[in-house]
Amino acid sequence: MADMKVKGRGAGPAGTRCHLAKLDWDKVRRMRERYAAGDSVSNIARDFGIVRGTVRFVVTGKTWKAGDVRTTAELAARVLSE
Repeated sequence: MADMKVKGRGAGPAGTRCHLAKLDWDKVRRMRERYAAGDSVSNIARDFGIVRGTVRFVVTGKTWKAGDVRTTAELAARVLSE
C-alpha cells in the first residue's frame, strides 16, 4: 500500500478535494441533524440531489468520518433533550 501511494497509484482525491463531490462538511452536518430530528433518508436524499444509499452511509458514519466528530446518535440525543 505504501508503495502504491508513493507511485501515485492509489485512489483519487476524496471528499471536498474531489471535483465531482456533491457534498461538503456543512451539507453532511445538516444531513445528520435532519436525520437525527426524524427526517427520512428519502426526503434528505431528494433535497440534496443524491441517492438514498449515500445518505445512509453519511448518517451512519460509514463515509465522511473525519471533520465533524458529532455522530448521528449524539445529534439525536441532543434533539430528544430539547
